[in-house]
Amino acid sequence: MIVILLSTMNDISTKTLLQLFFLCLIFLSSCRSPYRSYKMAGRSSQDYTKNRSHESASRSHSSVVKVPKDQSKRVSGDVSTRKIEHSFALMSNSEITVRKSLIAYANSLQGTPYIYGGKNKSGFDCSGFVSHVYSNQGLAVEGNSNYQATLGKKIPVRSAKVGDLIFFGKGKRISHVALVAKKSKNQLVVIHCTSSRGVVQQDIQNSEYWQPKILFARDVVSQMPLAD
Repeated sequence: MIVILLSTMNDISTKTLLQLFFLCLIFLSSCRSPYRSYKMAGRSSQDYTKNRSHESASRSHSSVVKVPKDQSKRVSGDVSTRKIEHSFALMSNSEITVRKSLIAYANSLQGTPYIYGGKNKSGFDCSGFVSHVYSNQGLAVEGNSNYQATLGKKIPVRSAKVGDLIFFGKGKRISHVALVAKKSKNQLVVIHCTSSRGVVQQDIQNSEYWQPKILFARDVVSQMPLAD
């Protein structure tokens, strides 16, 4: 650059040469790298690298979309609801109708007194009540509670549905039977005929008397032919 300036001094005025010289300085200063700028400012290459990494991490963090906690709970709740709906979808319409009708009719008999061996509206014992309610839907469930405990399919109590049978006793000895009327996470409500109160609804899961006596459940409805 100096040679060029010297060779042109004869033809170019001093003012023009100074203008060219300053233009060259400006051009050279604009070509410096960001790293050189850091170095000229007294900062090391490590400081420069750390600063660039921090800026990149900040941009990545700001691009993350957070899902509100209440929304995540709603999604979880929706999944659970779909599972429940799917379990009911496995039943035929006729089975759903029969199960609902069993409990509706059983509820209409609340207050009927206990009579040992009773099987009609004048009075029931526990197995006579179950037999009467099922026969109202055209389902034959005869015999005492020991015999009824052999009908249908044995299922865990946690899997029992409306209209299924719950059996009570101690060891292998069965002493009582009831129909499932309502079931939730914290409740297991049955309708049955007790010797002290006759036909009543009762939450056996939270009963100090009945809960320890629960043995198993049986699904009778799905094992019998039902009208379409």
